[in-house]
Amino acid sequence: MSRNADRHPVYVTIRNSVMLSFVCLILIIASVLHFDQSILLWSSSLPNGYLIQALDILAFYINPYSIAVITLLAMAYRFTDLRQQNQQYTDPDIEKAPFYEDRTFILLAGIIIALGLTLLLKLSIGRARPDLLLFEGTTGFFGFQTERLYHSMPSGHAAAVTAGAGVLFAMYKNIELRALIVFLAFAIIAGRVLLTEHYPSDVIAGFWLGAIIISWADLYYQSTRYPEPL
Repeated sequence: MSRNADRHPVYVTIRNSVMLSFVCLILIIASVLHFDQSILLWSSSLPNGYLIQALDILAFYINPYSIAVITLLAMAYRFTDLRQQNQQYTDPDIEKAPFYEDRTFILLAGIIIALGLTLLLKLSIGRARPDLLLFEGTTGFFGFQTERLYHSMPSGHAAAVTAGAGVLFAMYKNIELRALIVFLAFAIIAGRVLLTEHYPSDVIAGFWLGAIIISWADLYYQSTRYPEPL
């Protein structure tokens, strides 16, 4: 390992991913064992005031489906833009950057990967949604399930919003815009619990998945930029 390995972008991304995974795993286990049901029952007792209605409207428009459509359109636009840029270079000595090494395209692809993995985990884990606890007293993990009522973990909203926020953070450095992104992301993720759509552990798992996928998407990009060994 070289002297500057601890500052290498690839090393930093791996280290941060491991730390985040450890913290989220501890929080998920603690929440499943001790906090999920009590917090959910508290959320179910909240009055349907302006805050709850606002969170419901926000989640209606910013959801995994709308984020997926916007991301696919952005990927198509970026691919077309890169193709047109490469066609303008007639000098054979100018190296053309392939789309799969473009940071924006890679990060956008990370959102789609995060959404796909979220769906697979929902089907595989088969966790009963809060509705089943509130109306039937049913809770727990039931393995592979195709019915939506058993697709509680991880939260699709949390995964999609976290991945989308990660991409926007990577693309834009404006402090005010970043603050708005954080506020909206937090409101949507917290709203999934306040609206009794998910348990706290579900949104933590969704946050972890979205953050990890975008981190590793950027890791792939960094590995193309820093090909030297650690």
